[in-house]
Amino acid sequence: VGFAGYFLFGSSTGSFGNILNAFPLTDLLIEVGSMLVVLTVVLKLPLVLLPLRQVLNSSVCQNKKLNPFLHVLECFALIASCTALAIVLDDLALAFQFLGCIGGTAVCFVMPGMFYYK
Repeated sequence: VGFAGYFLFGSSTGSFGNILNAFPLTDLLIEVGSMLVVLTVVLKLPLVLLPLRQVLNSSVCQNKKLNPFLHVLECFALIASCTALAIVLDDLALAFQFLGCIGGTAVCFVMPGMFYYK
């Protein structure tokens, strides 16, 4: 799939943060593809928030059971912060660069030390 975009646009593929932005907006298949990307992101949000919420609970609350009000408040705060980040980082390439910066540092420097220590 990646080769098809490169063969179609050549060396100008690097100028697009999202390859779907290179196609005309009037094309029905591009609209369907964009909607499927949105659906993927929306359905993936619980898969990202559940481990984040568990890590926050284990580090802050020491695995105590939260009452339902605090659980709802915590979920709302996490979703609001993710939404705020999505609004601020409207460029997908910038979001991937930010994620790669944090994840690359953790994989290269933090995790080997953790594995050695364990």
